[in-house]
Amino acid sequence: MTLLQRDRENIELGREEGSNQMASLIKILLSENRTDELNRALEEPDFRNRLFEEYDIL
Repeated sequence: MTLLQRDRENIELGREEGSNQMASLIKILLSENRTDELNRALEEPDFRNRLFEEYDIL
């Protein structure tokens, strides 16, 4: 495996992990009817990261 191939795999894994984290957060916030927080999380990375920590999504 070349370094380029390894880097591409790592990038893809990172994208998948980030998508899974966001999907988990969206499900939680929707189930709790916290749509205002969901909209804010989509716009503000710092707020989103605080929510990831709050809900232990890491």
